[in-house]
Parts: sequence; C-alpha cells; structure tokens
Amino acid sequence: MPSWENPYFATQIGQEQIVVITNKQNPLDELSTEVLRQLFDGQVSDWSELKVSFRQGVQVWDYPAGEDLHQILSAALWGAEHQPTKAYLAPDPAAMLEAVSADPGAIGYLPASWVEASDLKVISVETGLSTALRQPVLLLTAEEPQGLLRAWVSCLQ
Repeated sequence: MPSWENPYFATQIGQEQIVVITNKQNPLDELSTEVLRQLFDGQVSDWSELKVSFRQGVQVWDYPAGEDLHQILSAALWGAEHQPTKAYLAPDPAAMLEAVSADPGAIGYLPASWVEASDLKVISVETGLSTALRQPVLLLTAEEPQGLLRAWVSCLQ
C-alpha cells in the first residue's frame, strides 16, 4: 500500500517525441516556431501565403483543450494553454492521423510513434521547439519494483 508522503514510484523508461505533420502533398519540409503559431492561430489561410507553390487552403487540426497532447503543444508554442479558434478537433491520435492523411492542406501533430507509411510528412521544427515537444515516458507503480520486475524495468530503461 502506498504511503501518503510518497504515493507512487515513478521512473522514466523512455521518451516520446511529438512531431508536426502535414499531408505528403505539402511541399514544405520545415517551419519556424513563429510560422507554426501563425498557422495554428488561423493567420495563414492558404499555404501559398508562405511563399511556396502550393495553392491549398490550410486546415489546422488540434486536440480538445485539456488533452495531454494539446497541453504539450500549447506550452511549447505559447507557454500556456491556448486553443486555436479555427482548428478542427481530433479526439485522439488515430483521428488526427486519418484527418491529416486525407486532406492535402491539413496540418496537425502526433506522437512520433504514430507516424507510419501513410500520407503524412513530418515537418522539421526549430531545435528549441523540438526539445520542448520531447516528453518522458514514465512507469508508475504503487511501490518500488523488486526482483524480476525490477530487472525488467532496468531493461526498459
């Protein structure tokens, strides 16, 4: 039974990178943090406004306020909770994957482990933003693992 002073044992067993994605038809390979803010705030309505030969309306996809992925991107881009006003909402990464894959003008974000051979392109972002989008994967247990379980956790690390 966990004590009130230290109710859980937590240890990092990995990292998950959150990546910005577009449809493979989008010619852009990288975006600055400032341009990402503009895109997610609805200040850019067509990709051609970014001086690329891609005349396609921008369709921003986000997660609902309060969702972990939304909070991570908000903190990385704005430093606080921020809900784009013109974004379509994906309830989960599977819906995000499907939406961005289906629309040439779409932009969104996913845990990197969700990106697969599909109609998605991972967009390079500035180093500082990329670092802010790297999240720890934690193992939480009621008490510190012992014996074989401890050995297994060590292997995961």
